[in-house]
Amino acid sequence: MKQNFEQTLLILLQQKIIEFWQFSDRNIYIVDNVKVMEIQLKIFVKMPPKRAQSKGKKVTVVVTTKGKKDAKAAQKNAKVVGKQVTQSVSSSRKGANAKSVSPARVQSSVKKGQSVSKKNTGNTTTKKQVDDKKKVQQRSPSPQPKKKVEKEKTELKKVAFQGSAPVDEYIVNKDNYVVHEQNGKIYDCTMNQTNIMGDNNNNKFYIVQLVKKKNENTYFVFNRWGRVGQVGQLAFIPFQSNLEQAISAYEKKIHEKSVKGDYRILEKDYSGESDPKALDKLEKLREQKEKESFNKSKLHQRVKELIRLIFDMKMINNQMREIGYDAKKMPLGKLAASTIKKGFDVLKQLSDELDKKNPNCLELQKLTSEFYSQIPHDFGMTKAPLINSKDKVKAKLEMLEAIQHIQVATKILEDSKDDSNILDENYKKLNIDLKYLDHNNEKVKLIKKFIQNTQGYYKLEVEDVFELTKEQDDKRFKKDLGNRMLLWHGSRLTNFVGILGQGLRIAPPEAPATGYRFGKGVYLADVIEKSADYCCPDPSTGTGLILLCDVALGNPNIKLQSDHNASNLPKGKHCTWGKARTYPPEKSYVDMPGLPGVKVPIGKPEPSDVEKTSGLWHNEYIVYDVAQVRLKYLIKMKWKN
Repeated sequence: MKQNFEQTLLILLQQKIIEFWQFSDRNIYIVDNVKVMEIQLKIFVKMPPKRAQSKGKKVTVVVTTKGKKDAKAAQKNAKVVGKQVTQSVSSSRKGANAKSVSPARVQSSVKKGQSVSKKNTGNTTTKKQVDDKKKVQQRSPSPQPKKKVEKEKTELKKVAFQGSAPVDEYIVNKDNYVVHEQNGKIYDCTMNQTNIMGDNNNNKFYIVQLVKKKNENTYFVFNRWGRVGQVGQLAFIPFQSNLEQAISAYEKKIHEKSVKGDYRILEKDYSGESDPKALDKLEKLREQKEKESFNKSKLHQRVKELIRLIFDMKMINNQMREIGYDAKKMPLGKLAASTIKKGFDVLKQLSDELDKKNPNCLELQKLTSEFYSQIPHDFGMTKAPLINSKDKVKAKLEMLEAIQHIQVATKILEDSKDDSNILDENYKKLNIDLKYLDHNNEKVKLIKKFIQNTQGYYKLEVEDVFELTKEQDDKRFKKDLGNRMLLWHGSRLTNFVGILGQGLRIAPPEAPATGYRFGKGVYLADVIEKSADYCCPDPSTGTGLILLCDVALGNPNIKLQSDHNASNLPKGKHCTWGKARTYPPEKSYVDMPGLPGVKVPIGKPEPSDVEKTSGLWHNEYIVYDVAQVRLKYLIKMKWKN
């Protein structure tokens, strides 16, 4: 019964037939200008006739679980003036399951003023209603023809909201409101609380906004709360023109939840668009414009396809959803840098706890709850998983790094100009030269052999190879260190706009060093099998990207086992070489055409001289200065298995 009732109301909310208000300890809904009292499930509450008259309610919709007799009594007591609509969602006193009201019937009935019940859907429109309807039709202007969709095709203007923050998407007729701003303060707050301590299974959000009706001096405080991933409950509280009182209510609610209720306030980046529905519309317009500009672009066909791939926001959102991030509540690119930093801080505390001989389970639960409170995740109704291993910490580190990279992509997309070729503009903003290499090119043949010899259990098929030139890399590159090798670096598809645009990064100071086998640095490998593990190709197409980098290793510090403090290099050492049980023998190294002094470890892996003592299966090379690496080749591949 409860599920049917909630489903019906949810559909009505989504179709914007009803608008939710909260009044005292009861829930009141608005159907156009009609107030509807929700009868608490299993507890029948009648609307007092005096209140109905004094508030000027025109219609009462009664929802009850006690049967139609009670519903009729409530309707009679309410002394309804004007049209009457009765929605009865009923069940027998014995607990029989009631049939849910068809959403289509409810919508039709509300619009037409019909009486809706479990058995009767007949039209009970009064003569007065018919007369009123005719008058309205006479006053209403003729419907205007819809504007052609073609006008939108080339409009890449921001699907903008007025003000810095978007009005919550579940405020009915939200385009009629703006989020209030005063003295540089934006009255918009999103809070999150996750608690998995003991038997708890909390993963909740709470949104508070102070909104003003456009062109009117009327203020409302809007609240929405519930479990992450769901619409939740809503309250829309009017304050007429009393701004001071509205601000007081807004501040009181935030204090109540963040101080007394242990919610965490999520700091937002308000630059650019962040309204979820507006972002969806913007993305559709962008996709349309991208299709139009594809053929007009001056870029090479394969370069165009690459740019389209790495800037695909659907792909980015899908990949982030797979690892649990809730992009609905906090759109990608809108999580403030300070919030991401807090996420790193919590992971560091988790890592420190896991370093102990006997980690405290309660402390792990507390810190896990704190991490999910800072970085929104959608786990549905299941309990948020405990972060109780180094591998889980590492997975969350990769998630935060991905969010940082994605912020670069969203910033570029938001800054797109209306009159530009979107593909060409996105490419230009990467500040990198991408040159497509034909498959008959000697460099490509060598790269293919490198892949074939070191792919291990993977079955990789080369689609495209691009030669990269980035002025920033060339200027800072420390080639004089010597011992240069062409090495692999794998990363998620979601990260490549950030990598190509800003280069490879080293984890920030607040990230735990123990989340990285040899400390915080840029990790590379001499076999593609190792780096391919980090690529996470698109699951629908099997397509992924991987880099070959020119690396100045200098004099390496050899390690046979993990060392989280390896970044503290001895004097005279320039990198860490995690020497493995197997590796391409040095005798197989060849020169890279066009890159004098750069060796390619092209041979098939063989047992090494530390086969019995090393804890590593594949070689790893870690540099702690990004100036020792420059991007040289980008390979687009299909993961066949």
